[in-house]
Amino acid sequence: TVAREVIDSLRAYGLRIGMLKLRTLSPFPLEETRAACAQAKVVLALDRNPVYTIYHELRSALYGQSNAPLIMGRVIALGGRNFTAHDMRDLALEALDAARTGHGEELAWRYHVAKSGN
Repeated sequence: TVAREVIDSLRAYGLRIGMLKLRTLSPFPLEETRAACAQAKVVLALDRNPVYTIYHELRSALYGQSNAPLIMGRVIALGGRNFTAHDMRDLALEALDAARTGHGEELAWRYHVAKSGN
């Protein structure tokens, strides 16, 4: 996938970044998610749903954990729009910057609207 390729390339460059691919939302893999995010400073939830379903599930799963990471939610690729490697790289770098500074915007939409040639 686009996300995996970008994450792998950033790791090869020496950046400390990982990826968790959820295979189910119900039942939510609570313990596995907590274990996977135990050392994270920031968790970036990518949703194709404007109600931020994955973001809210992650916030609930990590709530009250010691050293809980900052959870950032981004809505991507609505209406069949493409989600490109460039988009993923920008989001990954945004999350890395939030990990470095300790601050990041919690919720935001991330997609581009192509201009017509008319």
